[in-house]
This record gives sequence, C-alpha cells and structure tokens, in this order.
Amino acid sequence: MIVMTYYNIVHQIGVEAFCSAAQQSGVNGIIAPDLPVEEASQYKEAAMRHGIDTIFLAAPSTSAARLEKLVTLSSGFVYLVSANGITGARQILQDESIASIQRTAALIRGRAPLGVGFGLSLPSHVRQVIDNGASAAIVGSRFAQIFEQNLDDGQAMLNGIRECAQTLKDSTLPGGRDAATN
Repeated sequence: MIVMTYYNIVHQIGVEAFCSAAQQSGVNGIIAPDLPVEEASQYKEAAMRHGIDTIFLAAPSTSAARLEKLVTLSSGFVYLVSANGITGARQILQDESIASIQRTAALIRGRAPLGVGFGLSLPSHVRQVIDNGASAAIVGSRFAQIFEQNLDDGQAMLNGIRECAQTLKDSTLPGGRDAATN
C-alpha cells in the first residue's frame, strides 16, 4: 500500500510519529510530491527505520543530473509524471509522454523500477507505458471516477474498481494486447 500525501501533514504530525503510524497501518511506501529530495534526509531516515519506501517524483522536464539524485535516494520506485498539466483521466497518451518514458527508462537503466502515472486511465495507456520501458503504470483518476459514480453503492464501487483493475492488469499480459485498444 502506497500513500500519497503532502509533506505539511507529515511535518504537522511529526516525521517519526507519521512513519510509525504508517508502518502500523501497513503502508509500504509514501509519496510526498512537495518534498524536495534535497530536504528529505530526516524524513528518509525515519521512513527507513519503519520499513517504508520513499518514492520521489520526476517530471518530463527533470534533468539527467536531478534524475540521478532521485534514483539514488528513492526506494521502491521512481514515479515519473507522464505529462505536464493537471491530473485526470485522458483519452490519449501524448507522443511527448512516450518520449519522456523512454528517456527516463534509459537514464535509470534498471537501477530502480520506473512507475509512470498522471492521467492514465485506459488499457492502451497501460500497455504503452509498459512497452516503452516502465515497470508499472499508476492509475488514480480512473479509480476516483468509479468511486465518485458509486458513492451510494459500496458493492457496485468495489465491483467497478475490481473490474477496472483486472482489465488494466490484463492489458500487460501476453495476449492481453487486444484489450489494450480500449
């Protein structure tokens, strides 16, 4: 289980207390998108003591030198934001996004898993991300849509999330490519 939160919440609770509570809750990794890698040493040490991965974000515009820092200090994986702009489900994955994935995967050269997210919502997105060098596709907005559409029916919500997750997962398997056209 990976939690994404802003660092001010971690800071307000206290780094050690937050990491301890996260560990007790079964959290495996934390993404704090507003925590610069240069200011993360205290947090990273506490997270390590509690067996929690620190996942840093890279953007399409991240320089090779900065990406080196992110790879060195990330544990778990490096999260590549697939596109500039605001998050949300998209219909197509831009050529610029594919180029960014390929560039980042080449720079990382297998030293850390590469997770790509931000706007991914379709099996075709997942397939493209994996085919172009990522280890994982991160889907959030699509699940949030299912959640929002089923606020009054918990079972329908769970069924929708389960079905969507299975469809996305199937697109990564051999023979699952036909599903990737959706």
